[in-house]
Amino acid sequence: MSIGGFGILMPETGIAKPAMIPKELQDTKKQAVIQQIKSISKERAAILKDTEFTAVRHWNDGVGNLNLKKFNEAIGSFKKALAIYKKAVDFFKNKEKDEKLSAEHQKNIEKCESAIYSSYFNWGSEYFNEGLLLHKGKEFNKALPKYNEATSNYKEAEKLARKGEKNKVQEALANTYYNITLVHSAIGDGFYFDAQELVEKDQTEEGLKVYTKAKESYAMALNLLVSEEKIIGKLLTDSKLELAKKTFLRNSSFTYKNVGDVYEGRGELEYAKYEYEKGLKFAVQMKQGPIKDNAMTIEGQLRDTLKEMESITAKAPQPLHTKEVASTKAKPSVDDVINLIDKMTMLSTSSQSEKEKELLNIINSDFLPHPADFDTLISRIRSKTSTTRREYKIVLIKILKKIPKGPEVDKRLEQLQKIPDTDGLKPLQFKKEKPQFKPRKPHGIGQTLPSNNLRANL
Repeated sequence: MSIGGFGILMPETGIAKPAMIPKELQDTKKQAVIQQIKSISKERAAILKDTEFTAVRHWNDGVGNLNLKKFNEAIGSFKKALAIYKKAVDFFKNKEKDEKLSAEHQKNIEKCESAIYSSYFNWGSEYFNEGLLLHKGKEFNKALPKYNEATSNYKEAEKLARKGEKNKVQEALANTYYNITLVHSAIGDGFYFDAQELVEKDQTEEGLKVYTKAKESYAMALNLLVSEEKIIGKLLTDSKLELAKKTFLRNSSFTYKNVGDVYEGRGELEYAKYEYEKGLKFAVQMKQGPIKDNAMTIEGQLRDTLKEMESITAKAPQPLHTKEVASTKAKPSVDDVINLIDKMTMLSTSSQSEKEKELLNIINSDFLPHPADFDTLISRIRSKTSTTRREYKIVLIKILKKIPKGPEVDKRLEQLQKIPDTDGLKPLQFKKEKPQFKPRKPHGIGQTLPSNNLRANL
């Protein structure tokens, strides 16, 4: 009787007798085994050749380029050698079960990773030193991209850093982040004082544009300091870190106050109120720290100003602005649109209707028919800081949705929706605090920034 097709059951023993395998099948299996052995043997030979010659050549190229400070080329060579050694470890560990060769090439993998780490770290240090020289020479706009490149390379090094190397990389990153905040702040100072001069010469429109650039620079300094506070804290003492934060808050507060003064001087009280309230938010954050007295001074001024404005507007409401665009005015520029959106973001929702009509007309009549102008507008929005970028997007999307649908409108809506709202930095969180007002005396425009010694240690 056949059992499961495996053989014949022998009555005298009860043991299954193996069935005979046809000779043709035996030959086929034998050839398959021989072919498998030959295939593995060929793969082994190819891998041994790669590890003994090709990988070594890539390694030597990497070392040569690293010594010449050709970091990109060095990293490329080390990565090629690394790929060969990884393939070898996989083969000797899983197919050939050769523990000796597997362990040998595992060590080669570690050497390649260490070399790639060193290349990234040295590349970052090279950029950092270039940025530092420019920073000390007060060429802040040239220093910034160097520091940014240093940051990128240090982050790559951090991914490969071993336990003993982590602190070294994080210290380098902390140094770079801190210097970037100082550069942003210094660039902001330059814009601040340029704007102040323009306002003093009664060039208020230009002054307001430059003040906006100062705000953006101070915001970038503060956002980076807050988002990377944990790592920068490895470099700075708590008191120095707190001083830096308070300084950036103070500079932002003074900038918003000065812009408010300009608008108040022009009779544009709602814009002025918006700026004062923003400045107050920064000032309130400065209460707990080493420059508390300065904070209370600017905070007190802003509270008094807002209180006085409430009293004035309650008696005699002022027009939102004094200069209307003439119907015969030339085609609006991108700057005109940017300025108009700026003003709209300052107004309360209930006060935006007139400006919305103006912007709707400009977009529909002058920008949608001219794709190049709209492309420039999109590019300008992308270059803004995350908060401003988000506000601009909201305004323009709202306007475009009021225009009858069409291919050009759909295209522009899609472009705007693809613009990222954030740039990787955590937004500042302000406490929602209702101001307590105190009476104050009128003040002049152009508040000067108090001096600080944050850059003294460069």
